[in-house]
Amino acid sequence: MNLKENVDYIKHEMGTQEEFLSGFFKLEKYYKKYKNFLFIIAGVVVVLFLGNIVANYIKDENTKKANIAFNKLLIDKNDKEALATLKETNNLLYNIAQYQQDKSTKINDELQFLKQLALYSSQPNLDLEQIDKLLKDENLLLKDYLQFRKALILTKNGEFKKAKTAMKFIPKDSPVAELSVLLSHYLSTK
Repeated sequence: MNLKENVDYIKHEMGTQEEFLSGFFKLEKYYKKYKNFLFIIAGVVVVLFLGNIVANYIKDENTKKANIAFNKLLIDKNDKEALATLKETNNLLYNIAQYQQDKSTKINDELQFLKQLALYSSQPNLDLEQIDKLLKDENLLLKDYLQFRKALILTKNGEFKKAKTAMKFIPKDSPVAELSVLLSHYLSTK
């Protein structure tokens, strides 16, 4: 019996090894058949992996450059080099920087307008000389209003030709254009 058990054991082991070898040969057959396809897939996976690493590195570097440039712009709003760097590296931060610059410019314009309005309203009885002096300022935002006021004063004084001439300097798209049209109609009767 001992010998019979050994023979059965050897048959069983040989059957297991035979199955393993036949499976290995099948695998080798598939490998030979699809070898090129497998190499292409492996190459694509490696390229995608390396491309992802490089893209993340470039993105991180651009983010660092953009943050440094934005910090420079927060310190000095007129830094053209930092603005150009922002435009190249991060469009969103560039738009924010542009908005801040436009906003500060708009605030400065509004402050200038308020100063001129305060100056204009603090002197309600301006005469023609003072109005002419104010109109010589190229940056005057209330120029149309002062021009209309000058025409009104000239009309009150009976100087209708000078009033008509003063009305010609008021643009058609001015907020006082409607008033100037009314005054022009009045002056056309004189």
